[in-house]
Amino acid sequence: MQNAPTFQKSSLGPRRNMINLDDWPKVMQIFQEGRYREAFLAILNYINAEQVKKYGNEDQTHFEFKHGSTVVYVDVDDKDYKVSAPFLRVTGDKVVPFLRQVTELNFNTLVLPRLALKDDVLTFEFASPIDGSFPYKVYDLFKNICHTADNFDDFFIEKFGVEHAEDLKVEHYDDSEVDAFYEQFQGTLKEAMEFVNYFEGRRLYAFAKEILIMELQRLDYSLRPQGFLKGEIEKIIKGLKAREADDQKLMKQKPEVVKLQEMEKEKFAKSMYKVEVFVPEGGKMDLMGVKNYFKKTVEDAEKDLERRSYEGAYLILAGDIYSLLFYNDLPEDIYTTLVGFLEKASGKPWPDADTILFDGVKQLMK
Repeated sequence: MQNAPTFQKSSLGPRRNMINLDDWPKVMQIFQEGRYREAFLAILNYINAEQVKKYGNEDQTHFEFKHGSTVVYVDVDDKDYKVSAPFLRVTGDKVVPFLRQVTELNFNTLVLPRLALKDDVLTFEFASPIDGSFPYKVYDLFKNICHTADNFDDFFIEKFGVEHAEDLKVEHYDDSEVDAFYEQFQGTLKEAMEFVNYFEGRRLYAFAKEILIMELQRLDYSLRPQGFLKGEIEKIIKGLKAREADDQKLMKQKPEVVKLQEMEKEKFAKSMYKVEVFVPEGGKMDLMGVKNYFKKTVEDAEKDLERRSYEGAYLILAGDIYSLLFYNDLPEDIYTTLVGFLEKASGKPWPDADTILFDGVKQLMK
C-alpha cells in the first residue's frame, strides 16, 4: 500500500461549544462576594447562555436543558437548588441484572449526583443549599450528569431492553442522508481493516494500532454518530489505548470492528441523529493551545522524515490532527484549516502526504 488513507470532508461542520471561557473570572468573583444565586445563574450562562435563554422561565427559577437524549431539570431560588434528569425506565425481563449493573454508577462514575428509582424510572438527582454552589462543583455536577447519561443510556437499552425515561427529543436524518452516511461508514471501516492487515503483515503492530485509532476517530469527525454506535467506537478506541502489548490489543479489538462492519443499516440509522448539547464533551482550544499541541507533533514527525519513515511520519501528523478534532472543539477557522490539510493529503503517496501535513502544521504554528 503505497498511498496514505483517503479523506472525505464532512458535511456536518465543527461541533458547537458554547462555553464562554472569558466569563469564568466573573463567575468566581460573584461567588466570592456571596451572591450565590447570581453565581449559580452565571455558571449556567458560562456553560451555555443560549440554552439558558431558550429553556429557562422568565424569572430564571426553572430550566429544562437539552443534552443528547436527556433533559436536565433545574430549580433554583435564594435558598436552594435542585437538579434532576430522568435516565431510564425499568422494563423488560432483565430487571435484576440491569439494576445490579446500573447501581454501580453510583459508586464508580457519579461523584455528586446519585441515581434514584421512583415509579420504575431511574433519575439522576442532586440538591444543595445555594451557598454550596461553588462554581467548579456546579460545573462538574452538570458535566457528570450529562456525560454519564450520554455514555451509558444506549448501552443499557441495548443490553437489558430497558427504555429511555422520556421520549427522545432529537432530529433524525432523512433516508438519503442515512444511505450516504452508511456507505461512508462501511468504506472507512473497510479501508481501516485493509491498513491494519497490511501493517500486521509486516509486524508493525504499533502502526496497525495507530491507524485503526485514526480511522475510528475519522468516523466520529465524518458522521458524528450518537447513541450505541458512538459508545462502541469510543469503547474500541479506549481498548486500543489500554496498557497492553499492541498485538494483544489488536487481537481483542479487531473482532469488535468486524461487528461494526456487520451492523445493518437499520440499526446504524438509530444512532444517526442531531442533538442539542448542554455541556460539551470536548475541550475548547484556541489558537495558542493548538500551537502548543502541535509542538511535539512537529518534532516527532521531523525525526521520522529524516529517517525516511514516511508511514510513521504520516501516522504522527494525521493521527494528532484527528485526535485534536476528536477530543477538542476548535474555532471554525482552525477547524477548516486542519480539514483542508487532510483533504489535500487524501490518498497521496506517503511522502507527498507527509509534506502536505508537515508544511501545513508548521505554517499554522507561525
